[in-house]
Amino acid sequence: MAPSLTCSCFAWLVRTQASFPSTTVSGSVPLAVLLGPSARACLEGQSRSACNAVANLCVLQLYSRDRGACRVYSSLVSVLATDSSTAEGPRPATGPLPWLFYTGDQYLEDDVGLKVHFGDGDVDTIESSERVTKFTFILSAYALNGTWLGFHEWQKHFQLCGIHTDEGELWRNFGWEYRNDCDVNLSDVLEEMPKTREPVFYDAFLRTGTDTLYPIPVKVTNFDESAGNSGDEGAVRRFFYIDGALGTSQGSSPNSAEFQVVQYPSTFRLVITQRPDPTDEIFPPQIFITYTSQQVNSGQEPSTPSRVEFSVEYLNGGNLEESFDNAFHIMLIVFLVAIAFPVICWKILRAYKRSKGARNDQGLFIYMSVALIDAATFALFLVVGLVGLYQLILYKLQAAVFFMIPRDEDLVNFRATVIVAIVGQAVGLLYMLWKQVTVDVFFLDWERPRKVLSRDGRGEEDADVSAWRLLLIANKFADLQTVRVTCPAFTLLMMVLILIGANVQNAGEITPKQGDFDNTYRTTQPSIVLRWGIQTAFFLVLFLGQYLFRRLLYFPYVSNPITNFVDLMYLANISAIILDDRHVGSYIHGRNNAQHANTTLRGLNNELDKESEGLVAHRGFVPTYQGSREKCENQVFQIYITEAVRRQYEATMTQRLAQVQHEARIRQGQMLTFLKGTGKPEEAMLAANDDVSALFREMINDVERNYATQVVDPSYPQLLLQLPPEASTYNTVFVHDYFRSFTETMFIGNEVRLFVFEALFFMAVDLALNNAAVTALITYVMVRVVALVRKAFGILNISQKTTIDLHFLV
Repeated sequence: MAPSLTCSCFAWLVRTQASFPSTTVSGSVPLAVLLGPSARACLEGQSRSACNAVANLCVLQLYSRDRGACRVYSSLVSVLATDSSTAEGPRPATGPLPWLFYTGDQYLEDDVGLKVHFGDGDVDTIESSERVTKFTFILSAYALNGTWLGFHEWQKHFQLCGIHTDEGELWRNFGWEYRNDCDVNLSDVLEEMPKTREPVFYDAFLRTGTDTLYPIPVKVTNFDESAGNSGDEGAVRRFFYIDGALGTSQGSSPNSAEFQVVQYPSTFRLVITQRPDPTDEIFPPQIFITYTSQQVNSGQEPSTPSRVEFSVEYLNGGNLEESFDNAFHIMLIVFLVAIAFPVICWKILRAYKRSKGARNDQGLFIYMSVALIDAATFALFLVVGLVGLYQLILYKLQAAVFFMIPRDEDLVNFRATVIVAIVGQAVGLLYMLWKQVTVDVFFLDWERPRKVLSRDGRGEEDADVSAWRLLLIANKFADLQTVRVTCPAFTLLMMVLILIGANVQNAGEITPKQGDFDNTYRTTQPSIVLRWGIQTAFFLVLFLGQYLFRRLLYFPYVSNPITNFVDLMYLANISAIILDDRHVGSYIHGRNNAQHANTTLRGLNNELDKESEGLVAHRGFVPTYQGSREKCENQVFQIYITEAVRRQYEATMTQRLAQVQHEARIRQGQMLTFLKGTGKPEEAMLAANDDVSALFREMINDVERNYATQVVDPSYPQLLLQLPPEASTYNTVFVHDYFRSFTETMFIGNEVRLFVFEALFFMAVDLALNNAAVTALITYVMVRVVALVRKAFGILNISQKTTIDLHFLV
């Protein structure tokens, strides 16, 4: 049998070509020179080095079973692997030949015999029964001719991109996701190749004790691809790094050879999977290699560099990824049911009650749709925020091994939820802006005209009331449109300083380190969940810090822009009616007790002195209210007007405004009217303004005369649900508003919504860019654009509704 086998092997050798992923070399030197003699020496003398040489040539041909070297190897195994050869588990009987192919996939569930831990300790210094935090991998090296080159510790090998020694070994730390990838040219590959062009072959082991090694299975993806539809061809044992020997063909003369092809790993992945039970153990590590090749005989490099990657991944075993998805879906359902559904029901109920049965199916449908989107996506934002915080705390602070953070590519549902949340909140923000720039605003000037000598000198007549106080209030009201509780510029600057300046963004990398923010490595991998958790935490801290400081300290004791505005209206003797719904709005009572507001500064100071000494009535709308000073001093009310008042307002003011806008569009064009308004108010608009003033004066005077029944104090359910009182069905009702609800028509009353959108926008953009500085710049530009647009359209709305020309709103 032996002679016939040898002859058949040599015949294969003569006809064999070296096969690569995309190239073919005729007359490969190693196959022509080394395979035949090595096969004979392995068969007849059972030489270990010769048998290794045959196996190495099979590895160079990427384990393709129809190629000469692998066919020779298989034939030798069938002859030399006698019954006396024993197999251990997935290791087959190979006799004197080295172990190349696994039997089955039993190794996937094998016990490595090593416990792991997120802490200090190393297998070199502690007992095998204790846990390790740093793996030690051993490489058994062989030359092409089968000579054993000894054991070597695997450190920064197989990283074609190059790396510093200290950083190149980080992947050995348990739990450190690692990726070193780059674009390489042919010259870079040739520089890494040995000068002899002969590759070194490796068998990889994991050191599990002082004297024990565990063999690591290797998956060569080219081997599986060559099998066609048969699929997974199983694991192998041996691999090489960079090879130029197989791509060297025999020349025209016996002593000449031509170097044509080099092959190297384009992707080299080490995957370590945690056991689901016990969680401090691992499944056998696996190496996944994909080889590629390039022609070198042309003397020209390819037009585009090729991508190479060395990576180490840590995965959860069992169905932990599925459990994460299930828990995420459960949280979504719970938050949608517990938060979004009640909020939606409340908003619809409030809208229906406030409409007083008036039919506006289109407006109600739009409001219901936006309310549904807004509440649901806010619940989604809470879910992704809590998930990020939970994963960050659990992963970074776990004392014992509990779980590995899911990889970004496995978080499809998380990404989709973020996208849906940002889109939904954008819809809610746009609807809020539209409502704010279409609100009905009207100022009532209570100033009584002074008596002056008539022009003919025979008597007295009423002098004209100055408009400067009204212009002052209108400008101040316009300035308040975009005032914020928090400062977006400060928030974004602090986020950049924290994430980049203090390097806290390192906590978002898939490493078990907790507080090491000093070192930054380009090979460690960020996690969108961990990064989301960090940003959520600091956005929350910055928001609460600024909000509580302003609300609890600065506004009460230093300066409150809303209180200052209400005080200014009182000094100017001007009230404001702000209708943000058809029948619902706010009334700011600015009527004072002075004889004239058009007076000198000394006169104003005298009136303030009288007020401080209690010589004049209270500022509030109600003169006496059961001895409660707070109610007597309150100047802000929620008002619920009747349908008759609303219709009269629309008949005199709204319809006339619509007519003026139509005439302006005809006169100056659609775009100019949209951007610049209708221009100087006509006499008809001023007359309509006087009629509306008379209407609201009569309404306010009527409520003032009947304050016992038409001015009410809100009950706790009304404060919570913001539902109109029963008395508002047939009469105009004023409800004491201690929380300044008219600020909902401005930015300052929607701080939570704005901050949530800004935080969500920042984190969503950073999720795509992974650059906090650029993300902060983009977010700031977005914030400024929104504020400028809101202010521009807000001023335009004030100009139209108050008949004040835009030139006076500066």
